[in-house]
Amino acid sequence: MAFPSSPIKRLPLHKLKCCPLCQSVNAVSHTECFVCGWSGAFDHDEATIREGLRQLVLQCPELHSVLEKKVFERQTILERMLAFLRGSRRGGVDYRA
Repeated sequence: MAFPSSPIKRLPLHKLKCCPLCQSVNAVSHTECFVCGWSGAFDHDEATIREGLRQLVLQCPELHSVLEKKVFERQTILERMLAFLRGSRRGGVDYRA
């Protein structure tokens, strides 16, 4: 089963790294691999990270639909303001207790 790589191309790959031991993709901010616990040097090569993501999507096809949504694109200031205004009309949280 092959998936187009276009959603993976939109990901901020500079925020990811690949474990050389188990090939799982990790966030750069983590000091050790969340799968195997490796805490040595990680692979930061974009091709390796893309392959790790591709393997992850092949193992869990549901992720492909999540990646296809434009989740990783930044909203404009106008979109953020409109979202805030829509949220404020709902009444917010009642802090009286």
